[in-house]
Amino acid sequence: MPYHFRNNRRGSVTVAAATLAVLSGGGATAAELDEVLVTARKVAESMQEAPVAVSVLSGDELAARSVSQLNDVQRYAPNLTFFPSGIMGESSGQVYIRGVGQFDYFVTADPGVGIYVDGVYLGRSLGNLLDIVDVERIEVLRGPQGTLYGKNTIGGAINVISSRPTDDFAGFFDIKTGSYGRLNARANLSLPIQPGVLAAKLAAGTRNASGFGDRPLVGDRMGGEGTDALQAQLRWTPGGDFEALLSADYTHVNSNLSVNHVEVFGSPPLVQLHNALAVPLRPFHTVDMGPYGDQYFSTDPYDSNGTGSNAMDIEIWGVSLVLDWTIGPVAVKSITAYRNLDQLIGIDPDGSPEPFIDETDRIDQKQLSQELQFSGQAIGERLKWVAGLYYMQEESVSDVTSFVASDLFPAFEQLPMPMIGPFGGAGNLANVTFDLDQFNYMTQDTDSYAAYAQSTFAFNDRWSGTLGMRYTRDEKDFFVQSLRMRTPVPLLPPSTQSDSWSDTSLRAGLDFQATDDVLLYLSVAEGFKSGGFNGRARNVGELEGYDPETILAYEIGMKSEWLDRRLRLNAAAFFSDYQDVQLTEQHLDETTGSQTIVTQNAGDAEIKGFELELDARPVPQLRLNAALGYVDAKYTRISAAAASTGLTLQHKLIGTPEWTASAGAEYTIPASERGEVVLRADYSYRAKTYFQLMNDESIAQPGYGLLNLRAAFNSADGAWTIATGLTNATDKVYRASGVSVLDSLGFTVGYYGRPREWFLQGTFRY
Repeated sequence: MPYHFRNNRRGSVTVAAATLAVLSGGGATAAELDEVLVTARKVAESMQEAPVAVSVLSGDELAARSVSQLNDVQRYAPNLTFFPSGIMGESSGQVYIRGVGQFDYFVTADPGVGIYVDGVYLGRSLGNLLDIVDVERIEVLRGPQGTLYGKNTIGGAINVISSRPTDDFAGFFDIKTGSYGRLNARANLSLPIQPGVLAAKLAAGTRNASGFGDRPLVGDRMGGEGTDALQAQLRWTPGGDFEALLSADYTHVNSNLSVNHVEVFGSPPLVQLHNALAVPLRPFHTVDMGPYGDQYFSTDPYDSNGTGSNAMDIEIWGVSLVLDWTIGPVAVKSITAYRNLDQLIGIDPDGSPEPFIDETDRIDQKQLSQELQFSGQAIGERLKWVAGLYYMQEESVSDVTSFVASDLFPAFEQLPMPMIGPFGGAGNLANVTFDLDQFNYMTQDTDSYAAYAQSTFAFNDRWSGTLGMRYTRDEKDFFVQSLRMRTPVPLLPPSTQSDSWSDTSLRAGLDFQATDDVLLYLSVAEGFKSGGFNGRARNVGELEGYDPETILAYEIGMKSEWLDRRLRLNAAAFFSDYQDVQLTEQHLDETTGSQTIVTQNAGDAEIKGFELELDARPVPQLRLNAALGYVDAKYTRISAAAASTGLTLQHKLIGTPEWTASAGAEYTIPASERGEVVLRADYSYRAKTYFQLMNDESIAQPGYGLLNLRAAFNSADGAWTIATGLTNATDKVYRASGVSVLDSLGFTVGYYGRPREWFLQGTFRY
């Protein structure tokens, strides 16, 4: 198990003991904090001995803090932002660590933060908001990690580690009900088929709730949940230092979309033309509609007057085989994995019954990966090393059907004379110009190769040095075609592009074990993310690809334990030089009056800040935890192309609040011989966050805090737990994400987080 008590106790100074005696009231029996094991550096080690900035949440902590989806971890890990991609539903999210990430969900945009499930990298941000069904722990690593990880991780990595089959017949069943008709259930069963040789594990979960947002004009809901997940593992240990773990998982999401609310209605040229030409010609509509604009504004942030598509259907599955064996002094690990994603989403974000914009996205992504890791020790165990080879082949297919001001085209055909103006053209040419309904088909094939190595050498009992290197080569083949829906003139004829990028990244570090309980370290690391192509190109001029982005990150940190291991304080400070930042921006095409979305290298940025994490057990019955993160991120250079769209040095980076903080307290009350009552409160705070490149204030989220409360009764034998509580106990209304297309399509839309909810939960172990 990753959490256990450490038996070899170290000495402590008299002052520390006296201080703790005061904290504990003098006579209470003190309890140590549990040791935390991590695999952040590809080998199992104590978190306090790993010279990296990492936050860890065990499966028990995830349950105690009411974490049900992966993005909930952002409340407890400093300088982590993990918000749902509202436009793609609550199963997909964008991740930022220390200001580095990727906002775009499109299949041509590589994530800036790597998510790994049992060592397997997830190639897309789509479908990455995994359900917490049967997780042993989650590790959040901050900063570039390329010298130890198969795929590029320029901003950081999130490791999800599942529980594994054991030689004991054991498991649990968990059921949860609550607000909005909630019904969640999870189950796990570990089966010792042949004790000591063969064991299996089966896990399943379902998460269901009706939506908390309304669309009154059609009578349906938004923000619902409907997810089913399965996982199976087979573990074979025939002896001879060999182990094989075969895993398979399947997830199906079938629900409506995130709660969306139009915050501002604008009047760009396209909206003006739509209102002038199309609105007067609508006697056939069943809904009394007028000009697109403020009349459709809803004062309730959980309501939308949209009437179009509102559904998503996602299937995700994968298989992996992990082989571990020892050959003399070398440990070898092979990770072979295949993953498949199929997604269908229908979107109507314009907040009105008018056919102004409605979109359907179909995405099919497949990936095959192979990683070989080698590790060992030498020179009397003073040298520890890890090396690896990695290959991933990915195929992505995307087709997007967009209906934009669909009634503008037939309205224009009824005009008595050709129109000359900002949209250009006349007669049939103008008819083509007003055919804004589009079909975009795109494929991208990627081959990624990497070799990495890292070694740590202990100069003596106190000082150690680390050197690492990584070579990466990414090759991409891209095809795109964009068609008008009503006229034969294509927006973009079939076009193919290919390119490749390679990079060598370095890492160096120095560690000093100041005392048995205090580790000091400093490091410098390079990170790299390959270039790509503009998947939303609508004309030849937008096809030009973009270059890689790189980062040079400096970090100094401390891992420490005090008061006989009843207080743990970890800290890190960092400075990052972020070059050629890849950003996706949208603007108005003055020729057609329609929306243009382009990904480009927008400039450079400097990012600096710090993190503090504290865990304390002043008395056996009380556990306290807190975390604080600060980020000062600013652009230092804006490219000419980005400046032409309005981006300036004064704009703030997306998904990067200046402050993040959390605090929690858990108190245990013995209840005679029957069991114990556990009371817990968790508070998290995030400063103002921008979700859009141009920092549109209408969808920015001001600083806010969330409070979760939980009360549980644990039976004395640990066989069952009954819990109840509130999430978002103060009923805070807040935006979880947002999108602005104000200057092109005429609106900004906010996607809202869940309101206050009560729950009642029972967990039964066997």
